[in-house]
Amino acid sequence: MGKKTILIVDSDPAVTWDLCEALTRAGHTVTDTAKAEHALEILDDRSFRVAILDVLSSRVGDIDLIDRLRKSWTNPLIIAMSDFEVPAVKKSIISRGADHFVCKPLDMEQLLALISPAQAFSGRVQGVDILEYIQFMLLTGNKTVVEVRSQEGRCCRIFMHSGNVLHAVIGDITGDEAFHQCIQFEGGTFSHLPWTEPEQRTIMKPGELLLIEAARLKDER
Repeated sequence: MGKKTILIVDSDPAVTWDLCEALTRAGHTVTDTAKAEHALEILDDRSFRVAILDVLSSRVGDIDLIDRLRKSWTNPLIIAMSDFEVPAVKKSIISRGADHFVCKPLDMEQLLALISPAQAFSGRVQGVDILEYIQFMLLTGNKTVVEVRSQEGRCCRIFMHSGNVLHAVIGDITGDEAFHQCIQFEGGTFSHLPWTEPEQRTIMKPGELLLIEAARLKDER
């Protein structure tokens, strides 16, 4: 259980070697290529559960490899990696459809946790008010990222740590405004992502005050 088929696209042989060694040791099945063009040929014949892509190898001419993977596979996990972390680059990669952005040198333990999160119960429930669920998660005090998708396809990520919301983002909208827009979604789905540090802290209010304000705005609406 938890073992994945993984595609790696990176032109750096040292990085690819380390990745293949760590992932194979963890029991995953790995296919690697240095060229995005070859990755497209592979995708014509095979599908994978996970793709790990170097940012510079994620485009082939006018073809966006991340977009191709997102459209070709069912619920793929796409991890983009780069030699440097620039907020604008990270934001662009995530907006294109990557699930996670990591920097080299890679933290293999973090990467393995992203690919195979710690075992826990998961499920689906109906009729949950997202505000009440966020309140419950804040009470636990856990570190988590909740991804909320509206029925119209809008996606919000809420970063929570130690009873506070640190960051919320919907496309180009961040902070309190993104959080309040998310709370106003009229139905959709939510799921938990492995914890990653937000690129910045955009919400400074204590969790309790943020919830009170969100509840007031929702009632007014």
